Amino acid sequence: MSKKNDILTDFFSRAQIFAELFNGSLYEGRQVIKSEQLAEIQNFYNEPIQERYGKKKQVERRRDVARALFRENGVVILAVELQDSENYIMPIRCAEYDLLELLKQIRKLKEKYKRNGGLKTKAEFLSGIKEEDRIIPVITLVLNHGKKRWNTHRSIKDMLDLSGMDEELKELILDHEIKVINLVDLDENHFQTGLRELVGLMKRSEDKAQMYAYYQENRMRFEKMDETTFDVICTVLNLKPMLKKKENFREEKGGKLDMCKAFEDLMADCRMEGRTKGVQEGEERLGRLITLLLSDGRTKEVKTAASNVVTRRKLYKEYGL
Repeated sequence: MSKKNDILTDFFSRAQIFAELFNGSLYEGRQVIKSEQLAEIQNFYNEPIQERYGKKKQVERRRDVARALFRENGVVILAVELQDSENYIMPIRCAEYDLLELLKQIRKLKEKYKRNGGLKTKAEFLSGIKEEDRIIPVITLVLNHGKKRWNTHRSIKDMLDLSGMDEELKELILDHEIKVINLVDLDENHFQTGLRELVGLMKRSEDKAQMYAYYQENRMRFEKMDETTFDVICTVLNLKPMLKKKENFREEKGGKLDMCKAFEDLMADCRMEGRTKGVQEGEERLGRLITLLLSDGRTKEVKTAASNVVTRRKLYKEYGL
């Protein structure tokens, strides 16, 4: 796995973050899923594949994050797949993961009956399980943490060529629909953990001034932020220089990261970048105005436009700049 994927997987593997992701994206922030209800489970599957000449090899399939949710009335397996860009085969990939989990449960049931007996009818021996046996459901959430929203396939049917098929046949086609959450579309007010700052900054990442304003409004929360959340924010927002400079803000005693200084430095860079961009845009705008004035033979107004703000604003309005 890549370092970026490792950082994000570690973050969303935290029980509190994992629970809040589902609560914030599905339940509008209501605390429906509690972190103490979650338990770690195996997130990989080793499948024996038969090769030529009778040889077998193990093929591993690995989920990003998976947890079992225990409630008074039952259990459900929740999983999260992390994506930073569109993946055209995601519906089939998620279907494969979910199916592997269900098959694993069935194998365990079969092994139990093989050890202890208990199968009686022809159908039970054929199936390897009993009719009344039930397996745990699986729900997979695809979290798109890229800046571009997910606008591609969300089901297997989206991937199929259905031309020439009548409606009766279409109804028989196996389908698997995925639930995709765009991180940038979430409401940061639905979160209380570091997800709040991650979503808040990501939604403002195209405007450095807005990022700085958001930081100032939530300064106390940023100061209390843990190092892993800092790493995740820098990773998702592609702030590589900040990750490299991180050690500059580590306190001598205890080795703790001074989040206040780190984010002040980050926001200073944002302000500087914003000012530089503003100056650049201003120069380009003035340049376009001067070009238009010259092409219209209004050479006397060029000097006034360059030195007088009031005149310049009037001319910007006149030329629609």
